Amino acid sequence: MGLTDEVIMKGSEYEALCDKMRELTGKTDKFTSSQLLEELSNVKGKVVLEDLTVTENGIYVPGEGVDGYGSVTVNVEKGTSDVEAVYVTFMSYNGAKELHKRAVLPGNDCMDVWASGLIDADIKSSTNTEVFAQNGWALSANGEADANALKNVTEDRIVYAAFVASTRYYTVRFFDGDTLLKTMQCTYGGTADYTIEKDGYLFNGWTPSNTNITADTDCYAQWATALTFANATWEQIAEISEAGEAASYFAVGDEKSVPITYSDGTTASIVVQVAGFNHDDLSDGTGKAGISIVCKTIPVYKTMLGAASNTKNWAITYTNANNAVHNALKEQGDIWKMLPTELQAVLKAVNKKYNASGHQTGTNSALNTTAEKLWALSLDELGYTVATNTNYSTLGSKYDLYESVGSSGRFGWTYYTDGTQSIYWTRSAYRNTVESASGTYCMKGAPAGGGVMPSYVVSTYYYDTSYKYGIRFGFCV
Repeated sequence: MGLTDEVIMKGSEYEALCDKMRELTGKTDKFTSSQLLEELSNVKGKVVLEDLTVTENGIYVPGEGVDGYGSVTVNVEKGTSDVEAVYVTFMSYNGAKELHKRAVLPGNDCMDVWASGLIDADIKSSTNTEVFAQNGWALSANGEADANALKNVTEDRIVYAAFVASTRYYTVRFFDGDTLLKTMQCTYGGTADYTIEKDGYLFNGWTPSNTNITADTDCYAQWATALTFANATWEQIAEISEAGEAASYFAVGDEKSVPITYSDGTTASIVVQVAGFNHDDLSDGTGKAGISIVCKTIPVYKTMLGAASNTKNWAITYTNANNAVHNALKEQGDIWKMLPTELQAVLKAVNKKYNASGHQTGTNSALNTTAEKLWALSLDELGYTVATNTNYSTLGSKYDLYESVGSSGRFGWTYYTDGTQSIYWTRSAYRNTVESASGTYCMKGAPAGGGVMPSYVVSTYYYDTSYKYGIRFGFCV
């Protein structure tokens, strides 16, 4: 491609040639028409105008410091070169669209029309997991960038936009109300992990969820009233207990209302209390139950043996098949069935001692251990010290709930569901030497109200197994 003769240039076209010739020759002088012709004669065969910058309307804007000319008409001498230009065709990455076509002298390098800003970058749509950015030119459709794609062009050549892939990230913003707390980047399908705390409230997750992120997402904190023993679900209490954190969330003496349903469909509620932490041994041998709980309200009355005609000489044991108290506390027993299913689901079996066949005077040797999810409390667990009293066996140890009352054993106020005070059965057997020379074995009952049971009057509180009293029980979660 040579310069044509009789080319008429006016204004900015003339200035463009002058500016280009200064670039090629390194001269800084203004060119007269004759000087320009002289310089052009030295560069015959070169595409002088190839790299000129042109505005949208085709008017050349000289570089900074280049003096312009007025309207000048010159005749340009015809070049003598016989070389024909070759063409580089710039295509989209997949070959579907021509982006640009440029002439270049054979053997020369072609200008990168994208890198120089002459054309915009090609566009390759993002996927869910990747974004794409043009990084050069390839010699094949969907190919990788080739550093030589525009070098030493000897014949017509087609090049394709080349792209490099990178991980696509989504923006996840976390708010508490209108307050922006944090901004994170997350990959497709990932989770933006972030939790917060607020005094007096329980963090209850994010809405929408901060998991399985598939788009830019704004997540808003959800709060519940501060978690207490009273408002926590049994599932939450169980999770906290199993994590070994029950004492961090709850306190000994904390109370909770539990709805119960009787066999005839009527409903009521009982109050339960936290009795202690890490007190009872799990029956599976894995350690201690995280939290022990006792009921403060009596849900039901029963005779120990279920019939008023039983004699006091009957040697009762806690696991006797006819023991109505123990039977009511077994799985599928009367009291078990009263409890809500969500509580039943989290009860833990723990080891409980009981008298093997009534109490043997002055010894703890005749004791057995059974795995219980619900159990009648013993005098020891309630805080009455029986270790030195030959009329009792030692069945467990005092719960923290009763730790401050001393060895005399204050059992706390207990009521039936209708609000009346209630005497209740324990699983501690009492040897009564008054009834007969051979002794009688009766289950011990704890007094109603907040009565103190000092050891010198303890014998006044044993009860014949035919009597009908309340069942106060404990359990572990």
